[in-house]
Amino acid sequence: MSSRPARPRGALVTAAVTTRGALGGDGELNLLLLSAHRNGEAAEVVGGITAALEECRSFGAIDGEGGTRHFAVRPARAPAAGDEATAYVMTDTGDTARGTATVTVVRTGSSTATYVTVKPSGDPGGPPLAVVRAQHAKLAEAAAHP
Repeated sequence: MSSRPARPRGALVTAAVTTRGALGGDGELNLLLLSAHRNGEAAEVVGGITAALEECRSFGAIDGEGGTRHFAVRPARAPAAGDEATAYVMTDTGDTARGTATVTVVRTGSSTATYVTVKPSGDPGGPPLAVVRAQHAKLAEAAAHP
């Protein structure tokens, strides 16, 4: 999700969907980032995340105001979708009122679909499996007919 990823994207597009009350209540916020990578790099992205989750339990990130935010991280169950997938749950340790987010990354060939599901309380779960599988099918079709 970085604005300066270790493996630069060839192209990207984002979308956001909220349920009622997501930005000030108990709804859900879902973000989607579709990224195109050079051959082999999408697999390195997913593999790198999976490897990091074996040891990483926290990280710091610079926010839009230049401050550092700290997050706790734990592995999550990845959906059975795409060519491979990985997932983790992250919590902003400095602002627990913002809730938790599940980040799910699904690779389709040389593309990745990153889903971020945020809820202000409780386990955010992840993206609906039907949505993940449908997006995989669309990316696979696009790759087959460039």
